[in-house]
Amino acid sequence: MAIVPSPRSISRFVLDVTDRVQTDGKSGLTWAGLRAYQRLCVDNFPELFDYPWTNAFKRDWDVLILLDACRLDLLQDVETQYDFLKNAQQDSVYSPSGLSHGWMEATITEDVINTIIKSTYITGNPHTEFVEMTNQFAQLDEAWRNDWDDSLGTIPARPLTNRAIWYWRNTDTDRMIVHYMQPHFPSIPCIEIGSELSIDKIGSEWKNSVWDRLRKNELTYERVWDAYKQNLEYVLDDVQLLLENIDAQQVVISADHGNAIGEYGFYGHGKIPLTCVREVPWYEVSATDDRTHEPPKPNRNPEDSVGTKSKLRSLGYLE
Repeated sequence: MAIVPSPRSISRFVLDVTDRVQTDGKSGLTWAGLRAYQRLCVDNFPELFDYPWTNAFKRDWDVLILLDACRLDLLQDVETQYDFLKNAQQDSVYSPSGLSHGWMEATITEDVINTIIKSTYITGNPHTEFVEMTNQFAQLDEAWRNDWDDSLGTIPARPLTNRAIWYWRNTDTDRMIVHYMQPHFPSIPCIEIGSELSIDKIGSEWKNSVWDRLRKNELTYERVWDAYKQNLEYVLDDVQLLLENIDAQQVVISADHGNAIGEYGFYGHGKIPLTCVREVPWYEVSATDDRTHEPPKPNRNPEDSVGTKSKLRSLGYLE
């Protein structure tokens, strides 16, 4: 039986369409059609989202490196540039969700609590604030609280790398997750293409995102893919540094979800029934601590000076 949208969701959709048409003209109508198509898929064909996935905590690894919003083919596009990727045992898995929050809710669960309480989670993704089970980790370091960069509208990679090295060397944690925000836009090497130039200005309107600019042909596919790729290369340089400064037999490089880049009219990620959003890398490598980097002890201040909603908005999660 088809799901009937609530009056509230219909009224919001009408307001959104009106705003888009006033701002974008005919392209606003195109957007409205795509959104209606997306809601039809999400609400009426749940089987489209039924991908065979396994909780990451039920797989074998010592360190799990999550590259936020990393498509499988994007990683494959750069793998020859990095020896640790070329020499990895390469595979892919399905994510439980097209959203970071969904990945956390499905993965950090009561049935794997015995593993969680012996693990460390270092994250640049603000969604940890909204997932109750994250407080069960032996160490939860929400690096985004202290090292968010307002000028970038995201958190750089190095604060997470520093924390990961320090915790792995100085604590007795059994397992560690390192959740980088890249290659999720904004692209730090190509910040000029948009999305999060300023946390106070960008993100309050979704129509200014990279994905919307691509949809309106203000950016070419090639330009967006190149910025996406450069952002991945940026974070992989830090992943390489991490692998050179920890001793770990099993390190997995994966992602919480991917992205759509115009496939069937979809852009970005979320409840999107496409393999490019749900199939993610699962590259297994090993790491040896060569002591090439000495990070400082993490500075953990629980005060959220920027504001979680502002951070999520700057990343395009909130409109």
